[in-house]
Amino acid sequence: MRILGHYMGTEINEKWWYRYAESGFFARGKGEFWIENDSFFFQKYLINSIIEIPFEKVKELKTGTWHAGQWSANKPILKILWVEEETILSSGFLLPKKEIDNILLSF
Repeated sequence: MRILGHYMGTEINEKWWYRYAESGFFARGKGEFWIENDSFFFQKYLINSIIEIPFEKVKELKTGTWHAGQWSANKPILKILWVEEETILSSGFLLPKKEIDNILLSF
């Protein structure tokens, strides 16, 4: 099932001023989020590239209202903390609270 949402960006070492820019991770935007084949996916509208974060790289899931220099007006942001080549990354997704709760419970 695909969920409408917004990709907030990916931070390096949870520092909002250090943004990860590899493989389509830099550009923020609206799109669709889903889970499939042991990975998190997000496809931004009008862009063909798909962001993929494999479960095996995920270290922690968090929530908050601030990510990558953007505030969400108290709406929950799913923060996926993961490792890529020994670098700790935090990717943020603004999704409906119900969906975030479901993801947290199932992971």
